[in-house]
Amino acid sequence: MTKRERNLLLIMAAVVVIIGGYMLYDRFPGLNAPSVETTKASLDDVRKLVEDIGKKREKTAPAKTELYILDAAARPWNDSGFYSGALQFGPKTKDSGLPTYTGYIELGSEKLAILDGVEYMAGDLLEGGKYRVVNIEPDHVMLADERGGGGVTLSYEDPGGMDR
Repeated sequence: MTKRERNLLLIMAAVVVIIGGYMLYDRFPGLNAPSVETTKASLDDVRKLVEDIGKKREKTAPAKTELYILDAAARPWNDSGFYSGALQFGPKTKDSGLPTYTGYIELGSEKLAILDGVEYMAGDLLEGGKYRVVNIEPDHVMLADERGGGGVTLSYEDPGGMDR
C-alpha cells in the first residue's frame, strides 16, 4: 500500500467516524435535550401567547362568514357524502325557446357563433330546425325563422355572467 492510499483511507475513516458520531448523537435524547429551565420558560411563553390571543379574540366580534360556518357545522349533516338533488346537463336556455349566444370565433374569413354550446356558421340550421343563422357579429347573431315568422337578433351573453 502506498503512502497516498494510506492517507486516503485515514481520511475516509475519519469522515465515517464523524458522521457516525453525529448520527448516534441524534439517537440519544439525553445528549441534546434542552434544560428544564429552558422548557419551563418556553412553556410560560406559550401560555402567555394563548392568553393574549384569547383576550384579543374576546374583543372582536366574529365575522358573518365565521358565524355562517359555525351555524352550518352545527346543523345535522346528510348520511351520504354525495349530492342527492337532480342534475341538469347541457346549456340552459331561456323560457322563450330561443337559444343563448355565448361565443364568437373568427377563423380567417369564417365566423362561428356558439349558440347553446354548439358552433354554427352563417347558413347553418339550428338543432331544433326552426331557425337558420343569417349573420354573425361579435356582439350579436341574426337568425331567420324557417317557417316564415321573420327574424330574431340575439345579443351576446357572457357565460361567466360578465357582459362585455
